[in-house]
Amino acid sequence: MKKKILARRYAEAFISYSQETIGLKKAVEEFKVLRWIITENPGFIDFLTNLGVMQSEKVEFVEKVLDGNFSLEMRNFLRLLIAKRRVDFLPEITDYVKENYAREGALETVLKSAYPQDADIIKGIKAKIETQTGRKIALYMAIDPDLRGGEQVLMGNKIIDGSVQRRLAELKEKLQAVVIV
Repeated sequence: MKKKILARRYAEAFISYSQETIGLKKAVEEFKVLRWIITENPGFIDFLTNLGVMQSEKVEFVEKVLDGNFSLEMRNFLRLLIAKRRVDFLPEITDYVKENYAREGALETVLKSAYPQDADIIKGIKAKIETQTGRKIALYMAIDPDLRGGEQVLMGNKIIDGSVQRRLAELKEKLQAVVIV
């Protein structure tokens, strides 16, 4: 949990800084490419977190590998992570940026329902979520018959569950807690 919180702070700090310098779109694109590099080359993070490798060698490696493809801001950000020994947070940082900024700042949100919803209801739900979060959202629909009714909203690591399935589970717990004398 602590790792996710710190990863979020680093990501938000970089995004805030990059909006003034290289722009949000370029920053998000660089994080996407960086995530691809991390996924395709597991040794990348291993090398940068290896305690047997000197910090100057890690910085030199980042400069050689990323120069020309990444902005100076991103390379400086990686240098900061190396200096603070937080490079192992990089996958979580890139995931956070992807989830929260991939749609130009819109929060990717999934609305699950047991059955297809009317377009007006979906628009109303979207407007209410945007009002509550204070952010623009990119809403995707998913049908899940197991919900039995109601809706479930998934935003990043948050779940708002208004499904009949959840209500039945809560009722079951309450009934099991009742002691009959």
